[in-house]
Amino acid sequence: MSLRALVENSVDMAYNAIGDLKVRGILRVKGGSYYDPNTHQVISTDEPPKSIDVVIEEGKLDFSYNTPTDTVKVMVKRKDLPEDITLLDTIEINNKVFSVKSYEGNEYTVSLTLV
Repeated sequence: MSLRALVENSVDMAYNAIGDLKVRGILRVKGGSYYDPNTHQVISTDEPPKSIDVVIEEGKLDFSYNTPTDTVKVMVKRKDLPEDITLLDTIEINNKVFSVKSYEGNEYTVSLTLV
């Protein structure tokens, strides 16, 4: 077993061990389309929403916007996100939809700041 696989398995075990500290989120990525000149058709690159586990690291009311805004920082497994992380659009947590404002992380976990 490679070191990468060992770390990925350890991250999975950690997510399984935290039980009710994690919540389910519904991840949506930005879709798009392009024209295929060979088939003369528009090809959609939309992906269906994906259910993922998230750990809420921090939640606060941010007053730096025109109106007080809920901001939430969550941690997710990197392998649950699209390869191109810039395609992240929204995450729905507890029936509230948040936009992805920023992200930071490594090859195994990513912290997302949601607004």
